[in-house]
Amino acid sequence: MTHYELQALRKLLMLEVSEAAREIGDVSPRSWQYWESGRSPVPDDVANQIRNLTDMRYQLLELRTEQIEKAGKPIQLNFYRTLDDYEAVTGKRDVVSWRLTQAVAATLFAEGDVTLVEQGGLTLE
Repeated sequence: MTHYELQALRKLLMLEVSEAAREIGDVSPRSWQYWESGRSPVPDDVANQIRNLTDMRYQLLELRTEQIEKAGKPIQLNFYRTLDDYEAVTGKRDVVSWRLTQAVAATLFAEGDVTLVEQGGLTLE
């Protein structure tokens, strides 16, 4: 994986550098920045993990798309502004899951298929 691809996928997943470094790479943010800048090669295990997360995002997107098609109209999705908000609704304190739900909700909103709400919408878990 190139450094450009790593950065593109991190941004697609809506992860901050510090979050990706901690949750995926188990490294300092500076090390992650070195990978994204091309100063250091992207380790294979990190490339595999971020690809797996991208696959999970795609699966969640497909699930929501099926639900929208079944409903026959736009649906409301919760958009959690903070990890604390996500934990309050789902009971999970998982940065990666929180960011995946944000990424999927943002994509569907941009496509006009959902409205985003603070609470009362469908949750992605």
